[in-house]
Amino acid sequence: MPKTARKPRRSKKARRQTRSAGGSDVTGLKEGLAVKQAAQLYKRLIEILPAGAVLREGGRITMNRAAEAITGYSRAELPTVDAWCSALHGEQAHEMRQRYETSQRLPTLPMTRKDGQQRHVEFAVSRLDDTRELWLMHDVSELQESESRLKAIVSNAVDAIVTIDERGTIETFNPAAERMFGYTAAEVVGQNVRLLMPPPYHDEHDGYIARYLRTREARIIGIGREVVGLRKDGTTFPLDLAVSEIDHRRRFTGTLRDVSERRKLEWRLAESQVEERLHMARELHDEIGGHITGIGMLAQTLQTRLEEVGSPLAVKAEDLVKSIDEAHNRLRSVARGLMPVEAVPEGLTAALQNLAKQAETIHVISCQFQCDTPIHLVDMTAATHLFRITQEALSNAIRHGKPRHVTISLTETQERLEVAVANDGIGLNEIPGGHAGMGMQSMRARARLLGGDLTVRAREGGGMVVACRIPYQRDAPAARA
Repeated sequence: MPKTARKPRRSKKARRQTRSAGGSDVTGLKEGLAVKQAAQLYKRLIEILPAGAVLREGGRITMNRAAEAITGYSRAELPTVDAWCSALHGEQAHEMRQRYETSQRLPTLPMTRKDGQQRHVEFAVSRLDDTRELWLMHDVSELQESESRLKAIVSNAVDAIVTIDERGTIETFNPAAERMFGYTAAEVVGQNVRLLMPPPYHDEHDGYIARYLRTREARIIGIGREVVGLRKDGTTFPLDLAVSEIDHRRRFTGTLRDVSERRKLEWRLAESQVEERLHMARELHDEIGGHITGIGMLAQTLQTRLEEVGSPLAVKAEDLVKSIDEAHNRLRSVARGLMPVEAVPEGLTAALQNLAKQAETIHVISCQFQCDTPIHLVDMTAATHLFRITQEALSNAIRHGKPRHVTISLTETQERLEVAVANDGIGLNEIPGGHAGMGMQSMRARARLLGGDLTVRAREGGGMVVACRIPYQRDAPAARA
């Protein structure tokens, strides 16, 4: 049999080249399979994402269901980037196409849904590999609409609304605040809110915020109080201030209401009450007191005649005279209570001095009155309210504090008049309901009426101090709302 022709034996180099070519084919097949598997994996992943997601592969895109809901289109209707831009951005398609190409985080973009609704969508672009990227979409239209509604409400609010950060820097200033303070928003935004406050509020404000952030103890924030505002022209006026924290973000919103007209009305009522009390005191003292004095003189004459004739009725006449004198003294006491401060510039000083003497006599304690410089307060309404505040503070100190020594002081500092009652008894924190009693509320109301404020603080060495400060100019009526 003829021998089978043997194939020529290839060289080692040829065999190596053959194996190399076959290996490249296998590697290419594996890589292609991996790419297809990655594409399928990415498509499955975007379907389970709760947010809108778009998988881009070159010029083609695949939307998930959430993205279909946002755009109103099915994935079959928007298979490419060009179709996406044309459908959702209309005449701006070319411009938007470039923005999708160049930005890793797109700003909020306007788009038109299939049903014609205008939406605002925020995009985040993430590169997955050399050929694919992922667009994550978030429809912020409702948020922007809510913000727009909120801005409209704030802009049209009757009350002034000011927002500040934790350092007291003004961030927003609505039109009502512009009208109230006389500043434009551009003038105050970025400035410290102390710009809107006169002393002493100007100096105390930063301490309120710092104390609240440190201790979370609310003294104004979340409670509200009446303060004094400072206009651009330098005039001051009373304000109702309510402060709230914005979701514990160290941002605060203040709502302010000018209560000048209310204060004027309250002041007119207070003046009329003082005038009425003064009229009643004069009627009691002059008219009725005069009649009682006359009756007492007649009784005294009757007693003398009866004694001269040795009548046994002389004793009864003597009792009658004593009763009339006692009634007269009580009447003068009532008249003095109706109008405790005399209608003279030094009336308040004299009335407080008498109050201290009465406390020593009646309650058997040490009570001193201090007034280093002469105080002339010609406004009798203000003087009467300051006396009532002092009287109430002294009464509270004696009743609740059980002190051994009390000091009533009247001082003038920096165009402010301060009357204070200090005692060495029980501290305020040891008195149940020390802040909430009717007496304390009455004193605070009187202080506000005078355009001032009332403070209660611990006394060094024990006890407490109640102080009322009001605007004051020597020999002029007290400044008030």
